[in-house]
Amino acid sequence: AAIRECFAAGAVHIDYGTLGTFTTRDEFLSLYEELACHAHIIDMHHGQNARIQWHSPHQASAVWDLYFHQIDNHHQTLTQLAGYYEDDYERRDNRWLITRSVFRVTSSCVVQMDDTQLRLLFAGAQPPAA
Repeated sequence: AAIRECFAAGAVHIDYGTLGTFTTRDEFLSLYEELACHAHIIDMHHGQNARIQWHSPHQASAVWDLYFHQIDNHHQTLTQLAGYYEDDYERRDNRWLITRSVFRVTSSCVVQMDDTQLRLLFAGAQPPAA
């Protein structure tokens, strides 16, 4: 519920590249719940180096760098990813809400793990679509 409340109700634009494009926060939340809300998924998200521009007392935009690391104990994979968000915000009822979010991957590395070794599955910029 906390992630849902970061986004504006109604029409939004959320573009996460190969993961999909969404027009409502609930569409996006369905993907998030499918990919992340499991006991075997351990995620770490670090949003950093924010560059915020104020357009008015009720509108702003920002670029945020992301460092992401995931341990998937079901599929036995490790994923490290970097990229950036381009977000637009509106202030509604004294709360800043995301109305547009575009994420672009700049680097990623996915490895398969077992008890004795790690095996590279992908290294590069944008991973292939699943």
